[in-house]
Amino acid sequence: MSLTDIGIVAIDVVFALAVLAAASGLAYLVYLTIREHTELKAAVRAPVGAVADPSRVRARRAPRSLRPSAVNQRVSSS
Repeated sequence: MSLTDIGIVAIDVVFALAVLAAASGLAYLVYLTIREHTELKAAVRAPVGAVADPSRVRARRAPRSLRPSAVNQRVSSS
């Protein structure tokens, strides 16, 4: 195996790793989007009865956005 062949194989391996990293990053972003959507959708749902069961209300988690809130961002003057 010559040095050129080793270089070609190395380029192919690096390219395959880059494609794998891009695909896994995209899959993770899709997972986060679906999770955030389901959390926000569950928070909007109204209780079935006139007064919700207090134990269920306490057990329900507050929705939290995965995106930074504009309220929590600090702005510094330049």
